[in-house]
Amino acid sequence: NFTPEDLNTNRKQLKYFLDNFDEVPYKVLRFLGATINYGGRVTDQKDKILLKSLIKIFVCSELVDYGELYKFSKSGIYYCPNGSSHEDFVKYIRGLPTTTPPEVFCMHDNCEITCAEGESMALLEDTLKLQSSGSISAVGTGGGNFEEYVLALAGELLANTPAPFDAESFEERFPTAYSESMNTVLKQEVAKFIRLLNLLLGQLPVLRKAVQGLIVLSEELEAVGKGLYMNAVPEVWSRIGYLSLKPLSSWHKDLRLRVEFFQEWHDLGVAPVVFWLSAFFFPQAFF
Repeated sequence: NFTPEDLNTNRKQLKYFLDNFDEVPYKVLRFLGATINYGGRVTDQKDKILLKSLIKIFVCSELVDYGELYKFSKSGIYYCPNGSSHEDFVKYIRGLPTTTPPEVFCMHDNCEITCAEGESMALLEDTLKLQSSGSISAVGTGGGNFEEYVLALAGELLANTPAPFDAESFEERFPTAYSESMNTVLKQEVAKFIRLLNLLLGQLPVLRKAVQGLIVLSEELEAVGKGLYMNAVPEVWSRIGYLSLKPLSSWHKDLRLRVEFFQEWHDLGVAPVVFWLSAFFFPQAFF
C-alpha cells in the first residue's frame, strides 16, 4: 500500500530539482515517482504500466504552462486551480463532487454500473441471509415455513439429479492414447462431474432427514439448507462445481443439461461433431 512517506519523498525530490535546476526535469520526476517511490511497491507488470500512465497526467509541462486550463479528466471538473492561498485550494476542493466518479481513476463510466450492481447484490444477499436465519414464511410456498420449503425442494432436487457417470465405461470407450488427447480431457471432466453429483446425491437425503429431526443438523447441512431456501448454490457445492453465477434453480437445470451432453458423447462412442464448450469445467483444456 502507498503511504504518506511516498508522497513526502516525491515532494522533497520535486523541491530539490526546482531549487537546483533551471528547467524542470519532468522525465526524471516521472521516473522517480512511477518507478522508484511508488513503483517500488508495485510488482504486477500491467500495474506498473498503469502507474506510469497516471503520473504522466499530473507531472507534465502542460500543467505549468496552461494552469487551470489543463484538465486532469475529460469532464473538466478536476484541475489545478490558479490559487494564491491555502483558502483558494480548500474552496476548490469543497466544490468537488461528494461521490468519486470513475474518471478520477481513469476508468470508464460503466465502472460505476458494475460497482452499483455489486453493492446491490451484496445488499440483497445479506437480506436473504437475515430471512433464512429462522423458521419464517418462505416466499412462494403457500405459507409453509422454512423447514417445509427446504424439505420439499431437497426432495425435488434429489429426484431430478442425474446418476453419476460410470467411470469404468468411459475408460473402456475412451482409453488414454497419445493420438487422441481429447479422451483425456473427457475423462477429466467426467471425474469432476462424478464428484459433484455424488456430493449432491449424498447431502440431499441427509439434509431431508436432518430437517425432519431424524438426525443432527450439522453446520454444513444448515448452510446447504439456507442455500436452498435462498435459491442460491450452496458454497460447499459451488466450491467443487463449475464456475456459474446462476441461481440454484437454473444451476441445477444447467447441471442436468451438461450431464446429458457428456452422456450423449459416451453413447456416441466418438467425439461429437459440435462441442458445447461452456459445459466443460475447464474449457481451456479443449484447445
